[in-house]
Amino acid sequence: MTAYSNDGGVFAINVDGSDPVQWVDFNGINGADPNGSLIESSGKLWGMAVAGGVHGAGVIFCLNKDGTNYQKIHDFDGINGAGPRENLVESNGKLWGLTALGGANNEGVIFNMDLDGENFNVVHNFEVNNGRFPRGSLVESNGKLWGLTVHGGSKLLGVIFSIDLDGSNFAKVYDFDFGGNGNSPEGSLFESNGKLWGTTQQGGISGNGVIFKLNLDGTGYTKVHEFNGSDGKSLYCTLIENDGKLWGMTQNGGLNGKGVIFSLDLGTENVSKVHDFDDTNGAHPRGSLIMHDGKFWGMTQYGGLHGRGVIFSLDLDGTNFQKIYDFDNNTIDGSPNGSLIVTQAKEDQNIEFTLENKNFGDDPFTLSATSNSNNPITYTSSDENIISINGDIATINGIGEVTITASQEGDDNYHAASVSQTIMVILVTSIPDLSTQPQFFTY
Repeated sequence: MTAYSNDGGVFAINVDGSDPVQWVDFNGINGADPNGSLIESSGKLWGMAVAGGVHGAGVIFCLNKDGTNYQKIHDFDGINGAGPRENLVESNGKLWGLTALGGANNEGVIFNMDLDGENFNVVHNFEVNNGRFPRGSLVESNGKLWGLTVHGGSKLLGVIFSIDLDGSNFAKVYDFDFGGNGNSPEGSLFESNGKLWGTTQQGGISGNGVIFKLNLDGTGYTKVHEFNGSDGKSLYCTLIENDGKLWGMTQNGGLNGKGVIFSLDLGTENVSKVHDFDDTNGAHPRGSLIMHDGKFWGMTQYGGLHGRGVIFSLDLDGTNFQKIYDFDNNTIDGSPNGSLIVTQAKEDQNIEFTLENKNFGDDPFTLSATSNSNNPITYTSSDENIISINGDIATINGIGEVTITASQEGDDNYHAASVSQTIMVILVTSIPDLSTQPQFFTY
């Protein structure tokens, strides 16, 4: 999604950079400044905008996977939260999210709602002592949801918290401080190698941010790596894992001060810088990498040919960086904020189904339609007095014209489909063979 050009939008683009299209133009009323990334749930794409809506406090929205049927699902009003950040997450039969502001103390809330967007419910109001202004997204681990706040706690530098999957038992598990262990986290936690891992925007001895880990019960906070500026600075990303390493990006720092891509070896816990952004190939990423089709993919908020950011890819070993697309604030709004998501629009189910006319008195027969999908095919008859159907077996009961329909329900990947065949059931009257009958002649 794009956030800082006009009111932002939702876009789609092929993986080779072709056919960019703006699916949604935010206009304030339907939302403004989308933040974070889309998620796929219940066959739709879901996201949040930090502003806009009826009260100007942000919205939750969804749309079809082909970009159609945008729907505003919820308007934040301040009391039930304001300024939603990052992604929704699906857990325990609900969609969960965070707002940075609003709620009882105007310091943010945790909320959930049903998977169809109904029954919005605030489950926790943040307050300064236990953390305020949450950032990133919730993540499920060890039977709980875990998250971060950028402020609040005992030192006003943010906290790590957990909450049960039913929304009860909120607990602060760690206070960030001035002691060099990092502070002001902006990304999300990530589970790997039996630990929860995270990053901070600031802190560490040099103040450039750190990578940290903690046990799955919230104990044992450990600073793993402190950025020194030349290897990156200011982390807004969530780490991802591939081939024994964690991968991420910094918004600033590196050789050109434009941010870097880095990896952390889970065995040695050594950090390696694998790419320096240089403005031409993008600058200041504010999101996370994803993996697709044997590559890492990501975006930068600025830089590129038009200064509006780029989409890029690189091989899974960190080599072969390629700029895929330059945002131009024309075809697609620029300055993307968040991460890419790979999705495929629903395809058509193509059913092949043929029938021939039948004779009354024929034996029951098997219906045998085929399809390009593996979804079940069901059959119905327009007149069961002529042909009745049980499963895929058709039984002839009478004569006349009848229509048999083969149908498939839709799912997350395919549209619903049906094909009909109209046939005749004919009564055949036996005609004697005169050549075998006795013949009488009269003279």
